[in-house]
Amino acid sequence: MAKEIAVCENGAGAVAALAATTQITKYRREQGIWEVAGVLPISIGDIGAVADLRRAVARVMELLGGCRILVASSFIGAAAYHLERCGIHLWESPDADLFSLDDILSKDEADMDQSKTPEPKENFITDLGDGIYQVSLTEIQRQNGTVTSKQVLMPILSAGTFYELRIDCCHVPPWLEGELAGGRFDSRLESVSAGLSKFRLYLTRKTCAGGL
Repeated sequence: MAKEIAVCENGAGAVAALAATTQITKYRREQGIWEVAGVLPISIGDIGAVADLRRAVARVMELLGGCRILVASSFIGAAAYHLERCGIHLWESPDADLFSLDDILSKDEADMDQSKTPEPKENFITDLGDGIYQVSLTEIQRQNGTVTSKQVLMPILSAGTFYELRIDCCHVPPWLEGELAGGRFDSRLESVSAGLSKFRLYLTRKTCAGGL
């Protein structure tokens, strides 16, 4: 069975951030060989109007067809949120020199296997007391690339058993932006390292339902 992956690319054909993409190329692997299966010239970063954004996402979905994997060096913004809501698996590959379609496919298949388990066995959340918890997505993904931010955070977000949750990250995951848009939590994002993409996201609740 053929495997497909779509990649956000810049003018030089290298993997690019979704906001800096000039084209999306769909690759298909048959008999172990990756070949171009489709190309969509598109610039999402300059789109501001909601209607235009929806049309752009629809064009991307038309290109993807049955493909459910999209790769970029980073995913930030409303377009990423809409793509994820459409069931697209968003994979970041910040280092163009280490980018490999086979590696992305292997990680996606492993993630699909792990998604059958409700949450990772290891508890990555640190209890600071008084209903305050902290987690470093940056450190988790550095130590264990098979664990996703959603696997770590969804159990505590769903339970709502915290007053404040502090999340260290290099960016806010698109799926989490969608959760915040629902208005369940107050949020505040602060830069913790000048010149580097390191942030701390504070999520707070007005009442605390108990400990974790």
